[in-house]
Amino acid sequence: LGISPLEVANEGKAVLVVAEQAAEHVLKRLQKHPLGRNTAIIGRVTDEHRGRVILDTRVGGRRFLDMPLGDPVPRIC
Repeated sequence: LGISPLEVANEGKAVLVVAEQAAEHVLKRLQKHPLGRNTAIIGRVTDEHRGRVILDTRVGGRRFLDMPLGDPVPRIC
């Protein structure tokens, strides 16, 4: 379909950015709620590539996540 799962709209999800020392505590609290049972830490903020998102690939590589061009999601409302 040509729609990236990294760019498509998604309802009912959240990304939280918390201090590293609080991450495990926040994770455990969220996982105690029935709607948070699949909560996971998916990344971390570093100074290595300030302002950029680096993805770890399935084959062990790394790549930059580029900003989407325009709005990839068609609006119907």
